[in-house]
Amino acid sequence: LLNPAELTKVTIALEFLNSFNTLILTATLKKISQVLQLGKSLRIHWFYEEDDLDIYERGECISSTINIPIEFSVTEDLTGCWAFFCFSWLIPSSNLFPRNLLKHIK
Repeated sequence: LLNPAELTKVTIALEFLNSFNTLILTATLKKISQVLQLGKSLRIHWFYEEDDLDIYERGECISSTINIPIEFSVTEDLTGCWAFFCFSWLIPSSNLFPRNLLKHIK
């Protein structure tokens, strides 16, 4: 966040979101939102499948918790989104887990 672009775009399309993933995602979005304090723009676009209101409601909760607007779009199938990103956080014992992630996003 030392020199952010004029517009930061974040696209979220989740197939699964548990409480730990929600914690990580919330902390990450809170950190990213610091671009607003630098006079930059932030656009968060959250895709969710039409039959998965839990993912939508968690997004609404995150939006209100960190007081950042999120644009929500319903889709029939996440794999059909123009920009498909699936955040799948691995268990901490995995070598692929971002071990120091929480330390850097405080």
